[in-house]
Amino acid sequence: MTQIDLIGVGAPIVDSVAQVSEEFLATVGGARGGMELIDAPAMSALLARLPAPPVEASGGSAGNTIQCAARLGLKTAFLGKLGGDAAADFFRENFRRVGVDVSRCKTAARPNARCLSLVTPDSQRTMRTNLGASLTLSPADITAGDFAGCRHAHLEGYLLFNRDLARHLLECARRAGCTVSIDLGSHEVVAANRALLPDLLREHATLLIANEDEAAVLTGLDQSDAEQTAQTLGRLCRVAVLNLGRHGSLIAADGELHRIPANLVANPVDTTGAGDSWLAGFLYGWLNGKPLTVSGRCGAVLGAAIVQQVGAQIPAARWPELRRQIAALG
Repeated sequence: MTQIDLIGVGAPIVDSVAQVSEEFLATVGGARGGMELIDAPAMSALLARLPAPPVEASGGSAGNTIQCAARLGLKTAFLGKLGGDAAADFFRENFRRVGVDVSRCKTAARPNARCLSLVTPDSQRTMRTNLGASLTLSPADITAGDFAGCRHAHLEGYLLFNRDLARHLLECARRAGCTVSIDLGSHEVVAANRALLPDLLREHATLLIANEDEAAVLTGLDQSDAEQTAQTLGRLCRVAVLNLGRHGSLIAADGELHRIPANLVANPVDTTGAGDSWLAGFLYGWLNGKPLTVSGRCGAVLGAAIVQQVGAQIPAARWPELRRQIAALG
């Protein structure tokens, strides 16, 4: 079996972005802005009513990270539960095209997970999500064999909403000999699992990634003291990353704290996927044995690239230059 550097675990979501008028949005129902879950029939009906076909991409938090890592040259795989429809075929083919092994994915005879972003003229996004087949992934679907031949497993935080599944995935990854990273995903994820997370992280996680909101909920510390927060996170696993957006990031490891500056962009267009892309760059450096400071700077290159365009995928034409920039970091 070919060795896999990095396997991502999460919901295989097809992201759709549609430009709509305020009048159209008023017919959608629910709150303006933010994200709400809807069922499969509602998603189908909404897609059918769009004034023009949406722009689509294969995504999800872990999926975004894995695709970027594959573009940088890591041998990658993805593990999640796909549906039995055209959206699942679209997701699978997009991943294969960039070199991600999807042979370990499970399938269900349900619609694939989808997230539809409705973008109004003021650039605000109103998201409607149907998790579809991805919600049916269960511990019975997963064995340590799904992680065989993988060096590192990355889990998106949204899996923690199914605690039994998350714990089983972590145990299987550990039995297969993987190091493990967990991106906390959102402050809602952390709030729902705050009592569980410290022990879970100490037991299973090699690497923890959090933003300021997530870290504040987990640690109970004020966001104004980023260094203390990062050091507190660093006591939960071997390496902890606290992402601070335009203020860069802090990496805590072995009792030391490293500050990584952001690659600032004058006029950022869209921050969607910025954390996922940053993490791909970091993991690329880290899994290639680079120092934490260099790995963080690799992340900063991709974090700056993604905010210069709409959506969570960096266009293919940008990758040769991004690879050169990262190679130049040493």
